[in-house]
Amino acid sequence: MPINLIYLKLSCKKDFLRITKTHRKADMAKNDYSQYQKAVISDYYNNLDMIMLGKLGELVTELYLADTPTKQNRLWQRAHKAMLKLKIPPAITDHIMEKKDVEILAKNLQDWLTKK
Repeated sequence: MPINLIYLKLSCKKDFLRITKTHRKADMAKNDYSQYQKAVISDYYNNLDMIMLGKLGELVTELYLADTPTKQNRLWQRAHKAMLKLKIPPAITDHIMEKKDVEILAKNLQDWLTKK
């Protein structure tokens, strides 16, 4: 049913406001971004690898400080996901995850940062 017909059938102002609010939300869902917003989004995706390397560096720090095995396991899972997003070769990722040695991860991270 077209929106204009819905407006004609409504007699209550409260219902009219509810319809117009949902109509506005639908307009915003069309992703009409300003030039500035488009530039910010573009810059984010252009620098996504450096952002992920930074997050992986934070994970290395958290792994050094992790005090319980459950916390370490969660952090290693997050590190694995980060390496997959960075498209690290599977052989390297598998080796790091097999050893689960923070120093090996830190050395590889240092190499990846110097390459970027």
